[in-house]
Amino acid sequence: MRARHRNGGSPSLLGLFIEHAAKQAINTAIENNKRNANTDIVFRIRTRFCDGLRCQKCVLACPNNVLTFNGGKIAIRDIKDCSFCGICEVACPKNCITVKKKV
Repeated sequence: MRARHRNGGSPSLLGLFIEHAAKQAINTAIENNKRNANTDIVFRIRTRFCDGLRCQKCVLACPNNVLTFNGGKIAIRDIKDCSFCGICEVACPKNCITVKKKV
């Protein structure tokens, strides 16, 4: 979504700056997590509580297209594509996804 000026006209300079900064922060987090992908990270999905196809927030939020649906429930396409950024975890309204380092 592009930043717009208050009156609906051209994008404001501040809006464009904020949009760029947000994209840059997300890309930096993804790259940092890719570098740390060899660490012990737990990616857990509690499918029992997942609203699956009715919700889809985690699937839509994932920048790497890692999540999909299998039998109406959330599933992982290929964990090797996951950057462990945690965006899907934040997007899930029912806290069905956990991304954390092993202790």
